[in-house]
Amino acid sequence: MWKSLVFILECTKEEEKGILKLKEVFEKQGIDVRVYGKERGWRLLQGDSLQQFFFVGEMVLVTNDSMIGREALLRGIAVLGYEREGEFLSGISYITQSLEELSVSYVKRVYCRFHDLPVQIQETQRLWIREMIEEDAEEFFRMQREEDISQVMERRRRCVEEERAFIKEYRKNQYAFYEFGFFSIIEKETGKLIGKVGVEEHNREGKNDLELGYWIEKNKRRMGYAYEAGDAVLKFLKEELEFSGEICCFVQPENMASLKTAQKLGFLKTEQIADKCYRCVCML
Repeated sequence: MWKSLVFILECTKEEEKGILKLKEVFEKQGIDVRVYGKERGWRLLQGDSLQQFFFVGEMVLVTNDSMIGREALLRGIAVLGYEREGEFLSGISYITQSLEELSVSYVKRVYCRFHDLPVQIQETQRLWIREMIEEDAEEFFRMQREEDISQVMERRRRCVEEERAFIKEYRKNQYAFYEFGFFSIIEKETGKLIGKVGVEEHNREGKNDLELGYWIEKNKRRMGYAYEAGDAVLKFLKEELEFSGEICCFVQPENMASLKTAQKLGFLKTEQIADKCYRCVCML
């Protein structure tokens, strides 16, 4: 579990003020914040007493020094690089160019990515929306067997092992690169996986679209879950990823329930395309 945010860098007076503001915000969320200069921070990282100063497996380190960043990574510490204008950090996967814009949710995603933990995308009144994990494979495969969701979501896998392998690759390539994708929908009351929701880029008729998709298993439909999950994902895109622009969803004409959900989410029906789906559009 992520518990601390540690800065190791030499900073200007303005940057120091920004870090103090961040410290106040993060500590209100229960995150311990510490600040060290490069010299002392380097000694701590290399010393035998490292564990006395840092929650090593429970921290994110922010630095503008590539050597310090690489040393921390070798010691199993998640690292976020701070790259000033004109500077370049090597060997660090996650970079920010503004300390003032750091949010608790973003730093938590950096921590989760490094430790291969599922990120909880949103929480609603009745649902948790989180990244898929390999343990979801059996339930997803069962749902695919009971009803052919491949027509509306994705290619159907042939066995649980193939589903598990797909999720493993998806976590590594989709989430880590794009920060978005399809997510698991968990019902709070039961703790059970009940469907999928998310956005992906697709090419239809020569046009690249960012598409919203949602699917709820049969015995949980007509309860408003699709709308609740879809609304949560759109809020995540807008508020956390700061996405603005056009999002589409494609609904089969006979699926009136899905069409009503799309319209409630703010999508407007525009046209029927070659595969006889309605193309619906929403602007964030």
